[in-house]
Amino acid sequence: MAIRDLNDIDAWQDFSIELEKLHPHFLNSLTSKYPLLDRKPLKVCALLLIDSNSKEIAKKLGIQPHSVDNVRRALRKMFGLKNRKDKIITHLRTFVGRAS
Repeated sequence: MAIRDLNDIDAWQDFSIELEKLHPHFLNSLTSKYPLLDRKPLKVCALLLIDSNSKEIAKKLGIQPHSVDNVRRALRKMFGLKNRKDKIITHLRTFVGRAS
């Protein structure tokens, strides 16, 4: 999946449509479970789901890699994951194909 700068509204909408085709119900299920999830963390979750690393995510969001790491830490806390062994991606995959 070719990804443009996801800060562009049209690019994010296009990406969301393609993500939905690959991973049905993911964004709706995730935002239903975590309604306080802001736009940037939501984009990080979506990019993690397609196996992007922190450097790639930073480039697509126009932020520094350490900012991605900060978002990942906040996501771990929000999701109730106790340490780095508890993988965010494993938790995110539970939302694929699950209608909200």
